[in-house]
Amino acid sequence: MEKVVTCVAPVNIATIKYWGKRDEHLILPLNDSVSLTLDCDQMHAKTSVLAGPFIDEDSVWLNGQIMSIETNKRLKKCFDLIRNLIRIRKGENSQEAKWNIRVCSENNFPTAAGLASSAAGYACLVYTLANAFGLVDEDLPSIARQGSGSACRSIYGGFVHWKAGTDDLGSDSTAVQISADTHWPEMRIIILVAITDKNFEKFAEITMRDSNQFHAVCLDTYPPCVYLNQVSHEIISFIHDYNEAVGQIKVSYTFDAGPNAFLFIQQKDLSLFMSELVNVFPSQQPNSSYLRGIETSLPAKIKPYGLKPKDKDLLKYIMVTKLGSGPKCVNDHLLNNDGTLKSNN
Repeated sequence: MEKVVTCVAPVNIATIKYWGKRDEHLILPLNDSVSLTLDCDQMHAKTSVLAGPFIDEDSVWLNGQIMSIETNKRLKKCFDLIRNLIRIRKGENSQEAKWNIRVCSENNFPTAAGLASSAAGYACLVYTLANAFGLVDEDLPSIARQGSGSACRSIYGGFVHWKAGTDDLGSDSTAVQISADTHWPEMRIIILVAITDKNFEKFAEITMRDSNQFHAVCLDTYPPCVYLNQVSHEIISFIHDYNEAVGQIKVSYTFDAGPNAFLFIQQKDLSLFMSELVNVFPSQQPNSSYLRGIETSLPAKIKPYGLKPKDKDLLKYIMVTKLGSGPKCVNDHLLNNDGTLKSNN
């Protein structure tokens, strides 16, 4: 491999979260988790890789900044595990395992804002390295896991189950696809117990309860871990008020380690809900800037539910996306063929 290989990998959102690690070094979770993989067209990490004898040293650029591999243990481990996999698949004396690697990566969404950027980033790194060396196989989730735990779930599309496992060395802690993204295309998120019969009310209730329990535990620690802000609580109240107003659970929420809300709704209910959402959380921006992602038509007239509008500009923007099929290779590279960064990066 002496050509640039570029891939994109998605964000995944857990509906049932893992609540800590039983092994920090191997990143082994205390409990199973379930997530959905979002569509790469709206949110993704992109990584370009070039390896060869002409590359003078390993280097990684992330969002325009050079990263130190030697001081980043998880990043270095991913490099080491990929090289070990090269030796296993291609022979102990494989020259490819000795090649230096140049990596350039970027996210098209905010890093460290509760949007699972590390999961997408490490999944993309491992997937791109594997494609560059012809190593796409079942070992990838366990390698990605050791970069960022939930990255193992971003290796697959659709609905994904990360098994905690019981082995001390983590051999059985891996991600498996429950169902492809085509299983329930009108859904934005799902959990395992609801997949068979598509029970949205059951799904929504469990998702919100799990999110609430997670953040209650964070607040109960000392010192407390405060991820939600006032806008987060406004969103939570709005979702419950909306469901009560329509007389049925139509939309649910979850929060990861940040203030951003992830809302889940079926396609048939989306247009009416979006009209109410824009009314309750108004913005001075035009809808073309405020509403991003999949285009959603807003009805000219909506049934008034009496939900009081909040202050303007509490939300930066609203992204509408769908279930995605997982990582994929693309031709829009971040590196030139000589390993230099493209000028627009």
